[in-house]
Amino acid sequence: MKEEIVGVTGGMGFVGRSIVKKLLEDKWKVRCLVRKPEGSEDLKKQGIEIYKGDITNKSSIDESFFQDLSYLIHLVGIIKEVETQTLERVHFQGTKNLVDLAKNSGVKKFIHMSALGTRPDARSRYHSTKWMAEEYLRKNGLNHTIFRPSIIFGPDDEFINTFIRIIKLSPFIPVIKGGKLQPIYVGDVAHFFVQALTNQKTDGKTFELGGTKKLTLGEIIKVLLKVLNVERVLIPIPSFLMYPPAYLFQTVLRNPPLTLDQLIMLEEDNVCDMKEVQDIFSFSLLPLEEGLKQYLS
Repeated sequence: MKEEIVGVTGGMGFVGRSIVKKLLEDKWKVRCLVRKPEGSEDLKKQGIEIYKGDITNKSSIDESFFQDLSYLIHLVGIIKEVETQTLERVHFQGTKNLVDLAKNSGVKKFIHMSALGTRPDARSRYHSTKWMAEEYLRKNGLNHTIFRPSIIFGPDDEFINTFIRIIKLSPFIPVIKGGKLQPIYVGDVAHFFVQALTNQKTDGKTFELGGTKKLTLGEIIKVLLKVLNVERVLIPIPSFLMYPPAYLFQTVLRNPPLTLDQLIMLEEDNVCDMKEVQDIFSFSLLPLEEGLKQYLS
């Protein structure tokens, strides 16, 4: 067991569980900051220390979480706004609170989960608020690594599994026409985050992450159909036709299946060049089809 401690925010989420698993496999001491400790029994059973805190409310954060903490992996993010949990509060204010506390506590490195497409002139609020968080971290002076992954797939992911549910329920699959995506396996994302803890070549760097292929949404669904060994009829839908229903969904429903912000992001390419990343990190990426076979076949 390594002596240094790694803190994780978002450890109960889909990506967080994979990163926590990799940390434990590599013999790190792990502690997690969670909003609702009563839902973290599985983490406790793995020997993980649990601390309570809402990152958007600095005064709620148990500051003992930062005591003797060497590294912090920050994963918390939202794709849909629910009540007071807005994109600005979660992505920017939450990150700002953690960066300030981490710096004051002497944390050696802050590993930050951003998103591919993040940029200052982004059309979507999701990406623009992620940019605000990145900028605060960069200007704060805290040693850091920022990762911007494309769509992350794996057991329990929201994106791929939404289409799996549709495939099981309907002979017709709606396919919104948009940009290309570069799905990356959640286990590969975990490798990047954990290796970055001690890899000095990643200090102060921002890395874009994607899988082995750049695919349209329709092509991704065809891979799913192949792995599931089923046939369905794909119905292409121009993105502009989805704006009215997306607006209606987010206005009326507490948990909308599609928002205007998500629609904007689907219209854009979400791809990257992985050459620099593969030169620094030492493992091979798992292709989409092979990754899906691991948990669907």
